[in-house]
Amino acid sequence: MMRWPGGRLPVRAGAAFGRRAWPTLALAWALCGAPTAAAPAVVRVGLVGRFPSPSALVVEASAGAKLRDADGAVLARGPAAWRFAAHRGEVEARDGDRDVGRRTWLRVEPGQAPLAVALPGSASRAYRGALEVRAEPRRGGPRLLLVNEAPLEEYLRGVIALEMAAEAPREALLAQCVLARTYAVRGRRGGGRPYDLTDTTSSQVYGGVAAETDLTDSALRATAGMALLRYGEPVGAGYFDDCGGITAVGAGDGDWPPSVVDRPEPGGRDFCAAGRYHTWQLMLTPGELGDRLAGAGRARIGTVREVTVSEFDASGRARRVRVAGEMGVEEMAGAAFRAALGYARLRSTLFVVSRGEGGAFVFDGRGNGHGRGMCQQGARGMAAVGRTCVQILEHYFPGAILAPLPERG
Repeated sequence: MMRWPGGRLPVRAGAAFGRRAWPTLALAWALCGAPTAAAPAVVRVGLVGRFPSPSALVVEASAGAKLRDADGAVLARGPAAWRFAAHRGEVEARDGDRDVGRRTWLRVEPGQAPLAVALPGSASRAYRGALEVRAEPRRGGPRLLLVNEAPLEEYLRGVIALEMAAEAPREALLAQCVLARTYAVRGRRGGGRPYDLTDTTSSQVYGGVAAETDLTDSALRATAGMALLRYGEPVGAGYFDDCGGITAVGAGDGDWPPSVVDRPEPGGRDFCAAGRYHTWQLMLTPGELGDRLAGAGRARIGTVREVTVSEFDASGRARRVRVAGEMGVEEMAGAAFRAALGYARLRSTLFVVSRGEGGAFVFDGRGNGHGRGMCQQGARGMAAVGRTCVQILEHYFPGAILAPLPERG
């Protein structure tokens, strides 16, 4: 069961959270002790989705903005529209006709207004925090990599409405805020790259200032600093659109969080039943299926003759899929099979396959997404019938503790 610090719900103190009150951070601290995980003062986001390897871009900066080199020296000040271009392994910065500097990377710090970025000839997009423009060697010539360094809570303002509609029930939004914050702390990538997260579904979708809304900002303020912890560390806070009635299990025995049935009682209506992709169907001819597998880099087995789910997991999802074609047989993980066909086509691995008219393969499935963690449609359904944020998180992450993350000094 999810526990508040000290094992009891707060009665008074702190900002309003749904229909109860949050404890003040000091009170939560005293009750549960400081968690071992530390909230990052900032997160670094690679803007690889919005600006995928451009050769040039423009940063519009207001009064008070500064352009610095890697040593911190100020090269120029705003207001300005600095143009950056990749040139022989370095970043070249220009202000109109003036050459401002050329380095392996340059940093732009905001002034009175958020920085705005645009590709030449395109509309700009604003981001809070600082921007780093880096040169990256690429086949065919050097390209630019744009990294946005922003305070954690400011980053989240550009995430929540892109991961869950701002008009979703309040308690579901609160749960989404807690998970997005937890993910940002736990899911930072590192690995030698100059950023922690990306702005795509490989991390969390992030759109900067344009993605902010009053409703999601309010939900973030109500949950400020709160995350899900287990054994003193942020949990792997996965979430996805629709579980199809049951969340997925992990890769091995004892993996956490466990698979949970997404309905209030046996035989009841799924919490996520209203989801657009709660049930779906995909039809592919044998030739189309073979072509999609080959196009995704799988073995070229030609026209497909048979598709069999050779192993199901405990939630009913395809763990292994066997595909027999005119040129051979290949067996692959269910997740790899889904990736090969396309996530927007094969919506989940919770499916059964049969043969239809003309020999087409018919995939009848449920749910949308990987299935691990919180079902967003289920969270909305739970909130719609009066469940609170705490109850929603408790349902999908049994045994986790809702607690404040300490701030870095």
